[in-house]
Amino acid sequence: MKPATIAYWASLGLANLPSGPPVPAAEGRQFRHEDWITLVNRFTSQGDVDYSTFLRVRRVLESYLDRLSEARVEQLRDADEQLALYINAYNALVVYQVLLHYPVGSLRDIPTAFTRPFPVGRENLSLHQLLHARIRRFGDPRAHAAVVPGAQSAPPLRGYTGAGLQTELDEQMRSVMADKQRGLRLDSASRTVFLSQTFRRFAGDFAAGDRMPSFSNLLAGWLRPASALPALRPYLPDAACEMLEAPGTRLAFLPYVWSLNESYPNHK
Repeated sequence: MKPATIAYWASLGLANLPSGPPVPAAEGRQFRHEDWITLVNRFTSQGDVDYSTFLRVRRVLESYLDRLSEARVEQLRDADEQLALYINAYNALVVYQVLLHYPVGSLRDIPTAFTRPFPVGRENLSLHQLLHARIRRFGDPRAHAAVVPGAQSAPPLRGYTGAGLQTELDEQMRSVMADKQRGLRLDSASRTVFLSQTFRRFAGDFAAGDRMPSFSNLLAGWLRPASALPALRPYLPDAACEMLEAPGTRLAFLPYVWSLNESYPNHK
């Protein structure tokens, strides 16, 4: 994964994003994600997706996306409800695009996968805009462990709820760090701690969540990838913390594999 250029982000309208908090939420309203969560639970295995079987119930996913398109985000009861909606919307739209083009080897094989706008919360938003103009505005870097761009190296797919979001994001961070392919691998022979490329790309967000979604955070992450470590330590296993404290330990990053996060049919 190469660092993005200023011109690239500017071309997507993301170089000068608003840095303020999300729109204040009204009290009392929730958005129900049970249909999406049921689909995820039925068609995933260890975080990978059984797309071939998922195709049979694409209409159910489309119904969920229709509800997302009509959601009044500003009327949801709190920021957790809003963030859960945007994370689920991102992940559901990834799955939807894969199903539209299935079989496909990678989300990146779909030319407009990240730039095509879809209706979410009465706005037209692409995946890039959902991540950088919506999700990152909440100032919670743990969301990077929840966003799944359909890749083998992406975090495991799961659904989120507003009521349980804080616990769910902590669980997801620990799940990623327990995965040698997706999140963390220790090589004692070379005294190297390997982390996901996600924690390099967004190291600036983990180091300075209060400055999300500033463009400077993206640059800072590539220039100072180790700056993410203090925020990551609570989620690291003891062995990783001990290795990082030992003299001579090197920090490196796992290769990012964009091949589709596809599992074999499990016929749940």
